[in-house]
Amino acid sequence: MNDAGSDFDRRPFELVVYERKHRRQVRLPPSGDVVIGRSADCDVRLEDRSISRRHAVLHMSTLEVEDLDSKNGSWLFAAKPGLSWESVADGVSGEGLKLAGGVRQRFEPGSVVKLGSVILYLQHGTPVMQTEPIPEEVVPCEDVVLEDPEMMRVYDLAGRVATTALPVLILGETGVGKDVLAEHIHRSSPRHSGPLVRVNCGALSESLLESELFGHQRGAFTGAQDAKPGLLELGHGGTVFLDEIGELPLQTQVKLLHVLETGEVTRVGGTRSKRIDVRFVAATNRELAREVQNGRFRKDLYFRINAVCLKITPLRKRKNEIEPLARYFLSRFCAMNDIPEPELTPEALRQLQNYSWPGNVRELKNAMERAPILCGAGRVLPQHLPMEAELTSSIQMDQPEVWQDDYDDESPTQVVSAGSSEGGAPPYERIAEALRRCGGNQTRAARLLGISRRTLVNRLNEYNLPRPRKRVV
Repeated sequence: MNDAGSDFDRRPFELVVYERKHRRQVRLPPSGDVVIGRSADCDVRLEDRSISRRHAVLHMSTLEVEDLDSKNGSWLFAAKPGLSWESVADGVSGEGLKLAGGVRQRFEPGSVVKLGSVILYLQHGTPVMQTEPIPEEVVPCEDVVLEDPEMMRVYDLAGRVATTALPVLILGETGVGKDVLAEHIHRSSPRHSGPLVRVNCGALSESLLESELFGHQRGAFTGAQDAKPGLLELGHGGTVFLDEIGELPLQTQVKLLHVLETGEVTRVGGTRSKRIDVRFVAATNRELAREVQNGRFRKDLYFRINAVCLKITPLRKRKNEIEPLARYFLSRFCAMNDIPEPELTPEALRQLQNYSWPGNVRELKNAMERAPILCGAGRVLPQHLPMEAELTSSIQMDQPEVWQDDYDDESPTQVVSAGSSEGGAPPYERIAEALRRCGGNQTRAARLLGISRRTLVNRLNEYNLPRPRKRVV
């Protein structure tokens, strides 16, 4: 140390990390170097997408911070009265001193360091001899990569509506990130410290759905040996995210409307209602206005949940986000699994741009997590990614669950039978073709069409289609 005789400088430090509304405390050693970054081999590992693999280093022996030529930069805010992580986050403390790559800068107790968009506060802590890992119980939320102007507008509006109690309806194709936007709304709201309860309305049978949503009393039905609170009750003080709300049966829609209007929930088999305080965010890949016209969704419930409507653009229409999303998913997967991050070749990037991504962001994430396994220790090449053959397959559908109208200006690519020269086959023909190609296996056919099995069964009943037996091979 420069001041070898200073007991003040020899006192150990604690690094307080403020990342995605979580506060994490990391004890620092009294000497040596502490590398901070997204890579698994860093001493302090951060998950935020603005952090480079090796972003910065704290030289504890000399109390200096150094930027390691990071992509998004590092800033030092010198200790002074009134300085806090909140003042830095709010911009009250100015821009701070931007650190030049490879140049060390002295820091003092009470200093704040900003790495990318992550804020770190340096304070005295309990003496320990090595850096402690970030607690695993703190699960980071999915990062958001925003490059497209329309997506920036959507997230800006979401941030503004998050401060209110208005119900929000999120529209978009399967896999575009409706759940990520819902979580962003919750974390940006005054309810962020409360629970975020997710309900997949299409994943449960009608008999189980009401019990899960509203809870039940003991003896309400066979097997109900104990009383159980519903998911709406468990969301008290927080947010309830109703995913695939277009799949709700009409009878359940009536009961949900009553909860929205009164703020009270009655358990199945119960006679007394309970007051709850929840904020509702709903999502669907259906065009609910069309569902209302066809009598499959209640008009009063539609207007109740549609106080603010946010529509997420499909990935194929925001190509400028494909590369940064791909790099983020690839880097995150490799860091979490402690494997080397392979290079994305120019040919692979062109393949990513040319592919239509019918499964949207979810499909891109799966592809980038699969790529380092397929390429081994080499580079990511086009053959390690979704192939052009998949793009031109005779069974594909960009808008699998919007059966009447597209959310966008262009009409969707539809499932076409093998010998057809037309792209507008009726929905029942698409379902029949998918079932034929899957040998009558409803689960595989639903996956091929990009819908849930329950949705497929509903469509079979609606169009009075026979259910073929599975083909024995």
